[in-house]
Amino acid sequence: MRVVRKPGPRSKTRNVSPPLKTTLLLHQRLLRFFDRVRRPPYLHSATRRRSHVTNAAAHSGQRHLVKADIRKFYESTTYSHVVAFFHHELQMAGDLARLLARLCTREGRLAMGSPLSPLLSFWVHKKMFDRLDALSRQHRLRFTAYFDDLTISGNRITESFFQTIRRSVAIQGLELKEQRASVVRVRAGVEVTGAWLSRGALFVPQPAYLLARQAIAAVSSAEADELATAIRTAEGHVSASSAIRRGAGKALNRLMARAIHAKKPL
Repeated sequence: MRVVRKPGPRSKTRNVSPPLKTTLLLHQRLLRFFDRVRRPPYLHSATRRRSHVTNAAAHSGQRHLVKADIRKFYESTTYSHVVAFFHHELQMAGDLARLLARLCTREGRLAMGSPLSPLLSFWVHKKMFDRLDALSRQHRLRFTAYFDDLTISGNRITESFFQTIRRSVAIQGLELKEQRASVVRVRAGVEVTGAWLSRGALFVPQPAYLLARQAIAAVSSAEADELATAIRTAEGHVSASSAIRRGAGKALNRLMARAIHAKKPL
């Protein structure tokens, strides 16, 4: 078991237990199979050509928006959930379903740190996500999912509708962090999966932009033995900003080029 820190302005530590050797090879092979299956339009995680940016952009032009997170999504996805998926959804024999579920979980929970877990967690709970999407469409609302982040937008979102969403999640044995809906006017600006959505466009959130500027400044002040690491860190922040808004990325890239040029020996 090791501890990793999730990058970002609100970084937090996570305990992970990545699979090793033969188990890792099995997870990678299962991932290749699941990756071949077409995902629904509302899913923006673990899917090619979709990302946290496309997730936020999907809600552009909407009037109101509400966000909710599933509490401890991986940890709450149990061995029993995985067995039921393999046995009932994939029609595997019971003994094979239990064997695969044991290999895909650790201590009775979905394995944190496995390359398989992000996509497997979706397929295990797909019926729940489908229900949330159907409920949203019935109320003329737009639903997207990005890992454990759920976003719903539309002209009007009521508290009673949000409680219906909470109950649908609870039926699956999961729980939302939020007890009540916190509806935000999109025009005023709201952060959605790391991007700032306002006036029908995406912007780089100010904390993320400031982090990129600070990382570039660190390049300028880095000693020779720290320079390569500082450049890689800054490039990561600049790339993340560029993915959200190209103009911001160009400005940061110019600053980055100047910082690197200034470090070259005369």
